[in-house]
Amino acid sequence: MSSMTFISLGFVCCSALTFCYKAEGFFASGFIPIMYSLAMAVDAIIALPVGLLYDKIGLKSLIIAPLLISLIIPLTLTRDPIWMLIAVVLWGAVMGIYETNMRAAIADMTLPEQRSFAYGTYGISYGLAWTLGNVTIALLYQAGLWMIMIIYPILMEIIALSLLSITIKSSPVR
Repeated sequence: MSSMTFISLGFVCCSALTFCYKAEGFFASGFIPIMYSLAMAVDAIIALPVGLLYDKIGLKSLIIAPLLISLIIPLTLTRDPIWMLIAVVLWGAVMGIYETNMRAAIADMTLPEQRSFAYGTYGISYGLAWTLGNVTIALLYQAGLWMIMIIYPILMEIIALSLLSITIKSSPVR
C-alpha cells in the first residue's frame, strides 16, 4: 500500500518528539519515559476499538491516521506543555491504528501463501519511509524552518489520503 508509505513519511517518531521537548526545556528528563509510556498505553487501549472498526468498515478505518498525524507537529510547535502531551497521545493513537489495522489489511489483501512476503514488503517500506520522514523533519527542526516543518507532514498526509481513497475504491476489501 503506497498510501502507508506516505503516511510514514509524515509521521514523526515519539523519541524525536520527546527529544525536542527535553532539548527545549519543556519537560524534565524523568518525564520523557512517562510520556512514552502514555503513548504506549493509548496504543494498547485503542487497539481493540480500531480493530473492531476495521471489522465493520475495512480500509476506511485507516483514514483517521493521516488526519491525526497532521496535528502532531502543529501541536508540538505550540510550545504549550498540554498541547505537547496531546500530541504524544495522538502519536499513540496512530501507532494503535497502524499496528492493528495494517496487519489486518495486509491479511485481507493477500493470499495466505503470499502474506509473509507482503508483511516483509510492508515492513521495509514502512521502516524506510519512517526513517526518511524523520530525518527530513529533524533537518527542518535543526534549521528552524517551523512553517515547512508543519507543511511537510500535512502534504505527505494529503498524498496518503489520496492514495488511500484510490485503494479503498479499487479494493475488494470492504
